[in-house]
Amino acid sequence: MRTRDHNKEKAIRQHALQMIVRTGFDGLSMQKLARAAGVSPATIYIYFKDREDLILELFREASLQMTEAVVTDFDPSMSFSDGLKQQWINRSRYGLSHPDEMHFLEQVRHSPLHEKSLELMDPRFRNMMKT
Repeated sequence: MRTRDHNKEKAIRQHALQMIVRTGFDGLSMQKLARAAGVSPATIYIYFKDREDLILELFREASLQMTEAVVTDFDPSMSFSDGLKQQWINRSRYGLSHPDEMHFLEQVRHSPLHEKSLELMDPRFRNMMKT
């Protein structure tokens, strides 16, 4: 069994996210991804079961990062309007500083993978995204 290399996995994740944002899900091929990440196609399968697993794992990671950013400085004891304002300010800041991740999250939300992605989402936001 081959050993896992954190740097290779990080490169695979970064290039996959960039490819999806720029060319859509149909533009993500494991061959192209391997070439972009500087690994062999077989290396990708050390970290991810298949293409869908890769996409869903990217979604899980991006949605968790966004959730953590959105709840920064939020206190449940805030008034509704102050809490909502704080969350939207945080979401805007996150979106401006992480445009690829936000674009990717929206792509998943409007794709056939949306239902599967809800299972991976932080429970704090899962119900909001169902609508």
